[in-house]
Amino acid sequence: MLSDTGYIGLENGLFTVFDPDPGNARLSDGMLQPRIHKTRKLYTQEDVRLHNYNVVTEASPSLLGRRIYLNSGSGHVYGFNLETKTIDWDFYIGSDMDGSPVVTGDSCLLIPVEKQYIKGNGGVFKLDPSKDPEDAVVWFFPVGNKEFVSWQGGIIGSVGITDYYRTDSIPELAATIGIDGFLYVVDHRHIRHDTLVLGPDSLTFYPSPELVFKKYLGPSISTPIFIRNRLVVAGYNGIFLFEFDDELGFVLLDKFHTSFEATPVAWNRKIYIASRDGFFYCLGEPD
Repeated sequence: MLSDTGYIGLENGLFTVFDPDPGNARLSDGMLQPRIHKTRKLYTQEDVRLHNYNVVTEASPSLLGRRIYLNSGSGHVYGFNLETKTIDWDFYIGSDMDGSPVVTGDSCLLIPVEKQYIKGNGGVFKLDPSKDPEDAVVWFFPVGNKEFVSWQGGIIGSVGITDYYRTDSIPELAATIGIDGFLYVVDHRHIRHDTLVLGPDSLTFYPSPELVFKKYLGPSISTPIFIRNRLVVAGYNGIFLFEFDDELGFVLLDKFHTSFEATPVAWNRKIYIASRDGFFYCLGEPD
């Protein structure tokens, strides 16, 4: 939402700019529907062929500068220019993408990549959208391949970061957990220049960030969240609470075993999360 206008990517593969004011809604097909200002396909005919019509958009858009960025199911990271009202930035990956672009403190995007329709691994891209798409990659962090349910690997959720909650003693950390079951925490501002990794196309090599913590917790499609010096991670094997110190030593403080797909929310020293077992949980110290 920006002022009086909504921007959203939909499962029909369309990017829609609309008026959310119910007073301006119109009756169409027997129901009130918002006034649509603009729509744009988030796929090409070649994407439709390569993805066998699976070009739905499931991620939320993000604002950075004068563009809104979207991860499309067609394999593109699109930038919609708010001044020209056009999509004028297109970074092509090729895989399905379910997680949302996350805006970092240094004005970059963290892009989760699923392992689907690509030869290489899924993982996380850090992109600098102030540059042309062909020069935008800051780094790529690949994760392991593993078949689980209908997934082949990669990252389904989004990336959690410390940028907007950190103190001077905590670096800019990024956390993600994938279908391979591993929690990965990296310093997204610290690039390893001594080692290059293969990208999702299995052809292009990229720098990679410094890995500071890795632990197997089981498959997940959730997004980890940081709360100051703590990290909450949910997945199919339960929910886990970690604490880390200034030396980036991580300790597991507590865990609760049931199955989660949702992303937790922290509020007033409590964690709230819905579970696949049908219950909504509030976890924390009693009042």
